[in-house]
Amino acid sequence: MNPKEIGPAIRARRLELGLSQVQVAKRVKTNQCTVSQYETTAATPSLAMLIRLCKALHLKITLTPSPHPLTPVK
Repeated sequence: MNPKEIGPAIRARRLELGLSQVQVAKRVKTNQCTVSQYETTAATPSLAMLIRLCKALHLKITLTPSPHPLTPVK
């Protein structure tokens, strides 16, 4: 998943759970405007906020290898 896919995924899960942006904002201790910015990709959540959002929305973060190996740092 790339950063531009995070917002739509958050929105889809929020709607699936029948939650408002205000309800999600309260669960993650932010405001509705910030949740809206995440959902529309106007802003990208920090890792700490992403973890809180995932907990609030009952989502799991999974790390998977990239299809193209990174060049080793010298």
